[in-house]
Amino acid sequence: MIRRKLFPGSPTTAGRRTTPAVTVTDTAFTAITRCAASSADGRETGGILLGHHRAHPQPVLDVVHAPGPGPQAVRRADFFRRDVRYAQAMADLAYRTDASIWIGDWHSHPGGPSRPSATDLTSYRALLTDAELGFEVFLTVIVTPDAATGWNHPRLTAWLITTRSVRLAALHARLPKEDATG
Repeated sequence: MIRRKLFPGSPTTAGRRTTPAVTVTDTAFTAITRCAASSADGRETGGILLGHHRAHPQPVLDVVHAPGPGPQAVRRADFFRRDVRYAQAMADLAYRTDASIWIGDWHSHPGGPSRPSATDLTSYRALLTDAELGFEVFLTVIVTPDAATGWNHPRLTAWLITTRSVRLAALHARLPKEDATG
């Protein structure tokens, strides 16, 4: 199927490994942009990214669900911590529904920049080195207000994090009829 590109970038090859492409359903994209609008108050918000990691015919991280922060989340101007119980409940439901698994997270940076902070990277690397979680790559989407439209049409910037690298990733819309499980 044809994929409509949301933001510039494409899968890259580093050595012999191909960096996964990132796709997102319209439902997940809409959930992120609607929830991120609460950052107009100057405080960060966010949630988890649930979906599928396909290896063939090319590596793809497919974001199917993007739940929000949950009722017990902590939101500050320079910090966000999701409601872990809520996130786990959403992950459990998504897994039962369509076998989606935790592939990353999303959060806002109300004042920018659109790249992960040092605090973000420390958190992601801790997740990546936790053998029980089994991450090879962690997807994060940083949401910032658009220069012209603010939080009405925020900018989503995807990053692929490994223990050795931080790479900007293309974010592609997935057509509704495409099969997320490949």
